[in-house]
Amino acid sequence: RVQTAQAAATEAQLAASAQLAAAALLAHETAQRDAAPLLDQAKALDASIGAHVPAHRQARDGAQAADQANDTARGALQALQQRQHAMQAEQETGRLWLASHQHWQALAASWQLSDQLFAQAGQAAAQADAADAAVAQAARRATGRQ
Repeated sequence: RVQTAQAAATEAQLAASAQLAAAALLAHETAQRDAAPLLDQAKALDASIGAHVPAHRQARDGAQAADQANDTARGALQALQQRQHAMQAEQETGRLWLASHQHWQALAASWQLSDQLFAQAGQAAAQADAADAAVAQAARRATGRQ
């Protein structure tokens, strides 16, 4: 009888444990079934991320190339700005020189005319030299004939 009672108690415990295990299994299966759409969404998201990785790498490489080009352009701009500052300094030096030599402005303004006059004077001198030579030669001929 004691054994029967113990066996019945053990059977009741086993039945209760089996019932709890079945309930736990049902809960786990329900949770798994409820999580299946989320798992499918996660898999789709992973696939989408995987599909975008090459484009992301390409965009990153493009951004790095653009950064390098920007650095190069910035260096060129800085060099041009330094050149511009140097030219402005030279221009200011020239402006100051012109201001300090303003009394030569009339000469500078008539320089082209002076060049023309000097050229004409040179031509007239050459013609005079040629005429003098011709007169001298004619004089030598005339004195040689007499």
